[in-house]
Amino acid sequence: MKKKLVLLFTMVFLLFSVCVMAACGEDDDGNGNGNGNGTEEITYTITWQLDKATAAVTGYDAPPTSALSGTKISFTLTPDAGYVVDTVKRNGSTLLSATDGVYSFNLAANTTIAVTTSKEVTSLTVTPPTKLTYTVGDAVDRTGMVVTATYADETSEAVTAYTVAPTAFSVGDTEFTVTYGGKTETVALDGVVTATISLDPNGATFTDEVITMFSAIDSYFDNYSLDETTGIMTFTLSEVPADGIALPTAAKLEREGFTFFGWAPADGGAAVTVLTAQTASVTLTAGWGKENVKLETISIKLLYVDENGQPLAEQPAEPEEGAAQLPFLVLTGRFSTANEITLYLFEGNDNVELEGPRFSGEALSNFTLNFNLEDLAANVKAGPWMDIRFRTEEDVATGGRGQEILLGLGDGLVCNQGDRIDNFNGCTYMFQSWTNPDTNITYLKVQYTGALIEVPGTDEPEPAAE
Repeated sequence: MKKKLVLLFTMVFLLFSVCVMAACGEDDDGNGNGNGNGTEEITYTITWQLDKATAAVTGYDAPPTSALSGTKISFTLTPDAGYVVDTVKRNGSTLLSATDGVYSFNLAANTTIAVTTSKEVTSLTVTPPTKLTYTVGDAVDRTGMVVTATYADETSEAVTAYTVAPTAFSVGDTEFTVTYGGKTETVALDGVVTATISLDPNGATFTDEVITMFSAIDSYFDNYSLDETTGIMTFTLSEVPADGIALPTAAKLEREGFTFFGWAPADGGAAVTVLTAQTASVTLTAGWGKENVKLETISIKLLYVDENGQPLAEQPAEPEEGAAQLPFLVLTGRFSTANEITLYLFEGNDNVELEGPRFSGEALSNFTLNFNLEDLAANVKAGPWMDIRFRTEEDVATGGRGQEILLGLGDGLVCNQGDRIDNFNGCTYMFQSWTNPDTNITYLKVQYTGALIEVPGTDEPEPAAE
């Protein structure tokens, strides 16, 4: 009997303990922050600082002053009559609204929402500045300009926190805008914005064709002048056509004994050949180099050679069986200021300097220069940009580059004449390295008028940076 009473008492005690434990796990911590699993949740405060505006919060009758951590708070703002919302910040950081004007955030800390407003601007009145004539690159001179804002409450005042656009004038501009409080007014200029362009031929003279073209007054040239003493041509641009304005090339400049390198700006920037959108007035100076020779044609040919690898003076129409051929870079022209020069082939970044044959002749006499391309193929640093240089003894002694002509040795099939020479003839070629995957032999591929010449090289050429 006693054993049965002890067992009954034990069962009642266990049942009571289970009920007590269940009660302790209810969703309540005394502050309403229980979550039903015995874990306490955190409540954060929300402070609303609304300046002449009201907030409508989704799911609440009034903006809540607290909520559980992780609660998504979404709200819209309605400014008081005659006001507009300026800024909305959450704990000091700007809070952006969605396209529908709803601001949202997830509550993760005590939060302050601060809203500022300003009086609604209904119109602007602008008294123009004193200066209304500008050139390219100028900024608006605000001297004398007065901007008056009129508000929804029919009051008005002069304001200074306005913005103007553009920040710097471009060729063709005829106005600028003033913006304040969401309103914009336009101010007309006294005439179109222009750029002044000066072309200094630097010892040369312009051909009559150039003078006729540039002196013509049309939709984008004006105020043309030509200084008879210096030869400097000056004009203004009031508009730049979509394809730009081509500057005179070497064929339109006359300076005997020199090679034209291009038009260089005074600030030392890259040479230009076409005027595009001008952001400043500029003086361009013609660059010239001493013309040792006058190059007329350049080509790549397979030539029959003698036992020393030199081209035969007369190329046979029907060569003997087994006659040897080698690829040559063939240049024709005439001597100009020099009567003795050495032909060099340079890799564009000066990683390669290949000295070719030396030629001499009477001034203005013709020449044919042959450069064996096997020399180029065998050099492991041949790069995608190669230069021809004609150097005199003086150039070599002083380290001068001599007369330089660019060869664009890349994937293009047309001569990259650059700004060095513009009278090449028969100049279709391509240099490109290629490694035969079967034999692992590297070749210099030269394509000339459809024929492919492969010259074995000792190593695969290393491409050079442009």
